[in-house]
Amino acid sequence: MNASRIHTPTGPGTAALATLLLVLALLLPGPAAAQTTATTLLVTPSAPLSQAEAEALRADYAHHLAQVARLRRSGSLLIVELQPHAEPAEAIEALLADPRIARVELDPSLSLEELPNDPEIAEQWGLHDASSGIDIGFYDAYPIGIDAEPVLVAVIDSGVDLDHPDLVGRIATGIDLVDGDAEPWDTHPQGHGTMVAGIIAANADDGVGIAGVCAPCRILPIRVTGDGRFATSKLIEAIDLIIEHQPSVQVVNISAGLAPGLHVAALREALRDAAAAGITVVVAAGNDGAPLLGEPAAYPETIAVGAIDSTGRRADFSSKGESLDLVAPGVDILSSCPSDFGGMANDYGSGTSYAAPFVTGVVGLMKALEPDLTPPQLRGLLLAGTRDLIGPDGEDEPGWDRGYGWGLLDAYAALTVAPPLQPPPTPVALGIAADTLGELTMTWQPLAEADDYRIYRSTDPATLGELIGHAAGGDRFTDRLLPGTGGAPFYRVVASDAAGDSAPSAPLVGPWLCPAPFGVTATAGITADRVLVRWQPVDGASGYRVYRAKRPTETGSLIAEVSETAFDDDSFGITTPHYYRVSAVVQGCRENPGRPVVGWHAGLQRPPPAPTGLTASDNGFGFIDLWWDPTPGAMGYRIYRAPSASGPWSLRHTIPIADPTNFGSGIPPLETHWVDVTVPDGYSYYRIRALEPLIDGGGFLSGPYSEVVAGWSRPVRELLPSPPIMPLYIDPPLPLESIVPIHIDPLLLKPIAPIHIDPLLLKPIAPIHIDPLLLKPIAPIHVDPLLLKPIAPIHIDPLLLKPIASFHIDPLLLKPIAPAYIPPLL
Repeated sequence: MNASRIHTPTGPGTAALATLLLVLALLLPGPAAAQTTATTLLVTPSAPLSQAEAEALRADYAHHLAQVARLRRSGSLLIVELQPHAEPAEAIEALLADPRIARVELDPSLSLEELPNDPEIAEQWGLHDASSGIDIGFYDAYPIGIDAEPVLVAVIDSGVDLDHPDLVGRIATGIDLVDGDAEPWDTHPQGHGTMVAGIIAANADDGVGIAGVCAPCRILPIRVTGDGRFATSKLIEAIDLIIEHQPSVQVVNISAGLAPGLHVAALREALRDAAAAGITVVVAAGNDGAPLLGEPAAYPETIAVGAIDSTGRRADFSSKGESLDLVAPGVDILSSCPSDFGGMANDYGSGTSYAAPFVTGVVGLMKALEPDLTPPQLRGLLLAGTRDLIGPDGEDEPGWDRGYGWGLLDAYAALTVAPPLQPPPTPVALGIAADTLGELTMTWQPLAEADDYRIYRSTDPATLGELIGHAAGGDRFTDRLLPGTGGAPFYRVVASDAAGDSAPSAPLVGPWLCPAPFGVTATAGITADRVLVRWQPVDGASGYRVYRAKRPTETGSLIAEVSETAFDDDSFGITTPHYYRVSAVVQGCRENPGRPVVGWHAGLQRPPPAPTGLTASDNGFGFIDLWWDPTPGAMGYRIYRAPSASGPWSLRHTIPIADPTNFGSGIPPLETHWVDVTVPDGYSYYRIRALEPLIDGGGFLSGPYSEVVAGWSRPVRELLPSPPIMPLYIDPPLPLESIVPIHIDPLLLKPIAPIHIDPLLLKPIAPIHIDPLLLKPIAPIHVDPLLLKPIAPIHIDPLLLKPIASFHIDPLLLKPIAPAYIPPLL
């Protein structure tokens, strides 16, 4: 894009640079789906704990916990190792019941964003490609940064070859979080970290190997893995170390990520702290090839980078989505590799792992030339200089799009584009409100000039307070971790763009909500028709109030005011499950009933348990297959779908409640499979619940929801065409030797030239059938699907393209209609 210049190129001209060996390589071991480690937990205390307090916590739960370490140096996050015999679910439940604990998360593993090597491709195009022009404009940018002040870039990865000939003088004393020393040697099978470091900072114009993007950059290697997988806690620890040593590190490269859909709040908080400390974090977008970025690329605090090939096309493995910022070269990239790899000093690779360091190198150049640029300013200038519309029409849309972000990285433009002259105006906060779950949501008037909003909270209206969150491109923020003491909270909003930050908004005061009791449970009471409600004490509470409702969305009626931390509900006539909330009575704050828990007495019929084993997968035809394990006691299921893991949910299908009196021979068992044939392109999220009839016949009970699973459906236009396979119908009146391939198209409802066989006429009307998708003859005989007679016993489904035995599963009705085939439109 056109922009005025603020830097003037100096030093050697473009012709002199032609002698440089400018080949960068992306390394590519294939991405493995992130898995959850069941032996460790990330625990966020309600207030920071000292080492002694953390050890006291471990002793209190010694049955569950083997070890507790203070992971974050502030004491605000603990890494907990479970006993070998401990069940994670039980340990989490026990910890959450403790008032010292605010949040517990599993510690999932990340994987380096890499793909298999392809050493046969020798094109060295990422820095400069004269034939296509699809490069980062390195030759123009290189002279600008030669004499800039050094800048330290942290590479959180698999380490680096400390003796690599092309990285001499480029490696600072590193950190090895795997072996616990200061020698982070790269032991990854493909030398992942060494390749990333070479793309960023390999020595240029030295007659050796390749050229890195950033002449003034020095690499601080932080080794978190030896084989490509590592716990999220390792990444958090690395980020915390970088923050602790500020202002030494200015830029961070993370070529790794979680599988799309996994969320770790503790990791998000660490990246927020890094942004607040002035650190710019560049992350690989991911190699899932799916329309959803995994964390941490999905965070607004990071710069997410996708990959393109030398023609400008998005690599088929490169993930896309709403959080994508830009793309960079990521296919067949030459870079440095450990010298003990068969004597090779360089090798090729592909993946977003190797697209991200191109951007990291350019950000390092920008920071070296303009040390005072903040992370939002760096992002704004970087994205303002991208080259748009380098990909194919229809995928690379003008402006931002989900496949290319703002466009291709342009190093020269990023160094020379003029920033906006004025930061955005001050946001105007509109209101704040509390919901029934004890959370506060504030709203403001969105600004066209703002790229990001930061939200601050304080108990003093005269001070800005602490940064509690971001809302990039939004107009609201929900505070879910309210402090229990200190008085009414005051909130301020700061808008940001490439020019800097706005002045904080006027303070907006929210209600001071009393702390809600932790560990509320409702179980069978003293007798069969009672419910016992219990909870943990709240400091400073003079008493407690217990509410009961018929629905979880209602606060309900006040049924008791007690001074103890338990209440035995003996109300006469409770014949259905109820929902209980408990509030603490604390002087000065507003009552907060907290979250509901469901209560049962021993005489009530309980619903079936939550279904397990739910999976969702693309069946190859643009539909999603759902399978799950049979649920004990279930006589029906309800299936729900949402566009995101947090909703909104809609009921998509009900598998009818079976009649237990009819389970005789020939009656199939209850279905635990459903095909979603109306699924939109991309990711959809599913959950199910089991149904069980009430004993008195007055309806049914719905059990708890299953876990949420994501299913990805490719757009129909992206499905690869397969060779036509002719379905067969065996019509008993014809001799078997005369049967020929037949195509039945039950969905054809309009003419398609040059020959049309109308499926609504009740007889065959032509010797040739033209398939509406292939537009060519595919059979000498057409049998109309609306003939009012069975054409079984064998049916080959036109969607599945394979025999399905002696009965036909109708693709629209989704139920057996055997032994004859009944046309779906009858």
